[in-house]
Amino acid sequence: MIKFSSDLQKKLEGSFLVLATVNNENKPHVIAMTCYKVLTENIILLCDTYLQETLINIKHNSRVSLLFVSKDKTGYEFSGQAKYLEAGEEVELCKELKGQKGLICKGALIVEVDRVVISGNKK
Repeated sequence: MIKFSSDLQKKLEGSFLVLATVNNENKPHVIAMTCYKVLTENIILLCDTYLQETLINIKHNSRVSLLFVSKDKTGYEFSGQAKYLEAGEEVELCKELKGQKGLICKGALIVEVDRVVISGNKK
């Protein structure tokens, strides 16, 4: 199992993530995510505010990738399986997250990360 170090979790705080999916014709779709939280050492919670195309793609293929670049210009790609939730404590948590102000939370996307690729400035 992949485990996010506490250092990596700190680097993620305040950054934005790019979420990548593919549709049923294997065409990519990417979207910037600012409302998210690391729940465990390998689970990231993403809040659904505008994920219409993303959710269609996940129904076709639940495999996703997330990308972020840290302040030291190190790139991190997280890949894993996504699962969408319309109710429950994860959705309630999304409603509380500070990046959610003024936006309607429709649900939560849980990504269980099973692969991390690090590139760039590997300090």
